[in-house]
Order: sequence, then structure tokens, then C-alpha cells
Amino acid sequence: LVRTVPGPVSLADIAARSEIVIIGTVVDRYDSMEPRDGFRSSAVIHVEEFLRGDLEGRFVILRLSSGRNARGGYARRSHEFDGAVGDVFLFFLSNGLYRFHSGYADVGLNPWIIDRAYQMQDQQRGARFRSVWTAVPMPPSGWDELESELDEVRRIGALIRTHSR
Repeated sequence: LVRTVPGPVSLADIAARSEIVIIGTVVDRYDSMEPRDGFRSSAVIHVEEFLRGDLEGRFVILRLSSGRNARGGYARRSHEFDGAVGDVFLFFLSNGLYRFHSGYADVGLNPWIIDRAYQMQDQQRGARFRSVWTAVPMPPSGWDELESELDEVRRIGALIRTHSR
């Protein structure tokens, strides 16, 4: 996974670096130290459309390092996703990135609560993700203004799906 990209990038460039790309609605936000992965909160996203990749279910869990900690304090990472329930976004996500960070806590996570054995028992671990890129909010006029770029993301997703079987 390439995290830094020199120069300007398109949505298709970012999609090519993501495991899944979805248009989704935020249906829940909550603080939770479970599944003992070092993260502090979650956003539950209902998938409206898969543009790249696929999952068995229609929900993904975006894990965030912002949130309440075990001592009752609150940590806020300014660059993290901050969408509210009901908001619609274009998400660029990676389960591999989530599993890497939950196994090797980076700056901002709670490394003392990481329990890899517990995580392996987490039946939702395949639905937990980290953002590869900043989520794009639905424009006020709807997705129409981005439709040509979204079509390119769909095309990239179809090509990758066709050539990875």
C-alpha cells in the first residue's frame, strides 16, 4: 500500500491504492475500545454502492484513533474522519491497513490495550477498516458533478476484479 503520492492525484489513482471503495451512509458513531485493537471509536457505514472491491455484508466499520480512552479522557486526531450519522461519503478503505495498525500500534493508538489473541476471535475483523485517503463528502448537488470520476473508479474496480481472479 502506497500512502504518500507525489503531485496531484485523481479519485481513480486513490481507488487503485485501496482495497475497497464505497459510497456509504454513516449509520452509527460510538466510542469503543473493543475489539482491543488500540483504536478508540468506530463509525458504522452502510454501503450504498461498491465502486471497487466487495464484501459479504452491506456494512463496514471504520476504526478511528479519536475517542474516549480507558482513563475517561478524550483524544482527537484532527486529520481523522469526522462525519455525522446520516452523512454520505465516498470512502477509500483498507482492511489490511487496519490489521497492520491493530497489530503494530502507531502513534496515537493505545498500545497497552492491544490483544492480538482477542482480535483473532473477533468475527467482524473482516469488516473493520482504516481510511487510505480522506473520505469525500457528497456534494450539495449530489454525485452528478463527480459522475465522470466515479465512472473511472468503477472502471478501475472492474479491471482489477477481472484480472485478479
